[in-house]
Amino acid sequence: MDDRTPEEEIADFLKKDGAIEIILVIDKKAGTIHSNFKDYLHISRATVTKRLEKAESLGLIEQSRQPEDHGNAKRYVLTEEGRMLRVAVESMGLPEKYQQYI
Repeated sequence: MDDRTPEEEIADFLKKDGAIEIILVIDKKAGTIHSNFKDYLHISRATVTKRLEKAESLGLIEQSRQPEDHGNAKRYVLTEEGRMLRVAVESMGLPEKYQQYI
């Protein structure tokens, strides 16, 4: 049985490779299609999938559709909680630090 709080689970998630980056690269308005994450992230496709699944289970992202999406496209958008997390991450200057790291 997992006795961690949701906040602890999110903190653990953010420690994993690619987790913060996923939150940062999701397009704020249109969302991002699963296959496009590989263009922005420096982690394997399998790891992208794992991070997306975990972020979704934590309520940070959800799947969405746009009229132009092909039938099996998985588009991800930030939830309200995900948007709040992104603002917090951006306020710490992490996007700039990540770009310098890359």
